[in-house]
Amino acid sequence: MSIKINILIFYFIFSSFFIYKADAGNDVLVAEAIDTVVSNSENSLNSLYFLDCPADIEETVTDGCEKIVSWPEPTSSSNPDVTEISSIPASGSSFPLGETVVTLQGKNSDGQVIEECSFTVTVKLQVTENYVFPDSKCAYGDITKTVTQACNRAVTWLEPSVPCDEIQLLVDPFYVPGDEFPIGTTEVEYIAIYNNKILDRCSFTVTIIDDFPPVFDTCPTDITVNADENCEAIVTWDEPSVSDNCGSEPDLTSNFNSGSTFPLGTTTVTYTATDESGNIASCSFDVTVVDNTGPELINIPSDITVNVDENCEAAVSWDEITANDNCNGQVNIITNFNSGDLFPIGETTVDIIATDDESNESTSSFKITVQDNSAPIVSNCPSDITVSAKGNCKSLADWTPPVFTDNCDTELTITSSHDPRTQFSLGTTLVTYTATDNAGNETLCSFNVIVEDDNSPNFTTCVADILLSANDDCEKMAEWTTPEVTDNCDNDITLESDFNSGDVFPLGTTTVTYTATDDAGNTSNCSFNVIVEDNNAPVALSCPEKLTINANSNCIGIAEWEEPVFEDCSNLSISSNFQVGDELPIGVTIIEYTATDDNGLNSSCSFEVEVIDQTPPEVEDCPEDITISTSDNCEATVEWDEPTATDLCSSVVVNSNFESGSIFSVGTTTIEYEFTDKEGNLSYCTFDINVVDESKIIVNNCPDDIIVKAENSNGTANVSWETPTATAECSEITVNSNHNSGSSFEVGTTTVNYTFITENGQSESCSFEITVEPLILDIEINKLITPNGDSNNDTWQIYGIEQFPDNQVTIVDRWGAEIYSVKGYNNIDVVWKGENKSGEIVPRGTYYYFISVKNEQDLLERKGFIEILR
Repeated sequence: MSIKINILIFYFIFSSFFIYKADAGNDVLVAEAIDTVVSNSENSLNSLYFLDCPADIEETVTDGCEKIVSWPEPTSSSNPDVTEISSIPASGSSFPLGETVVTLQGKNSDGQVIEECSFTVTVKLQVTENYVFPDSKCAYGDITKTVTQACNRAVTWLEPSVPCDEIQLLVDPFYVPGDEFPIGTTEVEYIAIYNNKILDRCSFTVTIIDDFPPVFDTCPTDITVNADENCEAIVTWDEPSVSDNCGSEPDLTSNFNSGSTFPLGTTTVTYTATDESGNIASCSFDVTVVDNTGPELINIPSDITVNVDENCEAAVSWDEITANDNCNGQVNIITNFNSGDLFPIGETTVDIIATDDESNESTSSFKITVQDNSAPIVSNCPSDITVSAKGNCKSLADWTPPVFTDNCDTELTITSSHDPRTQFSLGTTLVTYTATDNAGNETLCSFNVIVEDDNSPNFTTCVADILLSANDDCEKMAEWTTPEVTDNCDNDITLESDFNSGDVFPLGTTTVTYTATDDAGNTSNCSFNVIVEDNNAPVALSCPEKLTINANSNCIGIAEWEEPVFEDCSNLSISSNFQVGDELPIGVTIIEYTATDDNGLNSSCSFEVEVIDQTPPEVEDCPEDITISTSDNCEATVEWDEPTATDLCSSVVVNSNFESGSIFSVGTTTIEYEFTDKEGNLSYCTFDINVVDESKIIVNNCPDDIIVKAENSNGTANVSWETPTATAECSEITVNSNHNSGSSFEVGTTTVNYTFITENGQSESCSFEITVEPLILDIEINKLITPNGDSNNDTWQIYGIEQFPDNQVTIVDRWGAEIYSVKGYNNIDVVWKGENKSGEIVPRGTYYYFISVKNEQDLLERKGFIEILR
């Protein structure tokens, strides 16, 4: 085996040792050692080789941690200056488990090393059953302790030992002798690991028992309450608070709950608290219910109101008054009056007192009212009186006053709204007499005094006849001063008229009548005439605007118009110089209408009619579209027969944008001829010259088929290529493509098409295929992490998984409980740091993983175990 191979093996051994001993604080020292060994080994590569350097040696031990290894040491060298050969370590030395590099050195006579070679001695452990621990249980055995007041207990034990320093001893969960254990049973397991493999396990249990009872922090004091109407009471209190040395809330029970109903007397309430370990504590208090409720009075009479008898007093009776007691005791009832007693006029209070056996007292009362409700009696009350109004619109009325008597009172209070022989105003007046006795009873006597008005109103002025001249609407507004009218009573007078000042009146004579009505309905009239005469000439209501019409083929116009309308207050005679439908020459003609009324008054209306020529020239022999191929210089000379035009009313002028025989480029050119007559009317002739390029399209640099790998787990890749081009001799080319260079393509084969089209529609195409091969699905899993915060191997790396974001990673403990699960694991921000779902560091030991990774085509699932060391 060469020195370089030995160096690589040695580097691998030290690297593994560096990883597994990372939490021992030797990271820097081990790394420096690795660098030193590699450096020294590389320096020896240029030396000469021993002729008989031993090969690598591999030995096995079954009952120890080291082994004596010997080899034949070389006796000669190809270098004549070598006078001494030695090995480090020497043959026959004891070698530990693992790999040890042995170096042979050749020295000269001065003791300098001038030649080296090396080989590896590997000592492997052949594991047998119960190699480390003789029994599945650790020698110390199971431990049982009781808690302290703090609900835990420090426990010590003798830790098991391993036969070799190379065998690592782990404990799960991570406890050391002297640590505190919680209540319950905890299994402690020791694991022996060598060369990343579990050699043996042993375990024992630590059981912590809680024998401290709960403690009542508060307990209610004795309670005294009053009985309710049922001689019992609902009693509430704050429940006692209880705590336990282990923090969990004890189970609290009671023989009575707050809000229970308690009988008269004293009752003891007891609370019992039981913790999770069955330890019990209790607290109690007394509830005393006393009676201080007075009797309940029932069927108490309501207030009583009665009328007096003939002696102005009344005997009053009521039902017997009774009472109930909440505790069913004897009740004594007394009153200050008895049923059937005589009561005077007015209000009297009857008091009631009820007393039970406990001397609890209840009181009540009601009122008796004796009233006089007989009103005085009236005789000879006058009937309604009607009189006529006098000149001042008033009149006197006379009557005999009524007479009043009463059953108990000899003196009555009598009032009146009016006295006899009082003067009354126009209308109806109510006269009222009121008689009131000492009890306030009243009797009324009332009648009406009616004063009537029977005199009509009087017109003091009236309007004379009115003469007016009609306006253009054959009517006229008339205005006058409203007639004046008076009445004997100075009452409001209603003045009505069939016409009002300011109304408009028609031709002829109209009679206007005013009627005056007073409040009594008496009426009188006043009339006059309004006369309207016609003195105006006729008025033209409508007259045509200027008309413009087109001349016909004979260069004349037939005029049509709406005849004018005249208005007058009498019959009209209408004449005109032209009639509707007359022929008119080209140019302007004035049409005039005249209207004359019966009084000889007249008016006229005139308008213009203009006849114009709007018929464009008539085009003859307009050429059809012409299509011709290009010559060698991409142009063509084109000739055609020129079109002509005729017009009936004037000569024609011809203009064109091209002449026959002109030269045209590739494409379409529109030829336009314009024909104009004297009146400016236009006619056109248009046709197209199509010069066609028939040269072929030449396609350049059409790409070959392209094969690429997908760039991500989604199965896509961005592909670029040199865009193909095309040329044609005489045309611009339009390019269409279904994909562009740099586009994203999915896994599979896609055809890319380019189409090149000339201006005249000729086309050529170029196509090629792009094949995207899927990304190979593969990951590499690290089987060990040491999350101790030294930035070396602190997180679990799954190499290559970041290329496949569609992944699911789950980790469970050895009991199958899930402690970590995530989608999108990427080794950076989505990465396992040896923590459970609560963010707590999990104990060192063995855990199991389940990994599912997908891309567009495949599904890869992996499962296995991972070791956590600290």
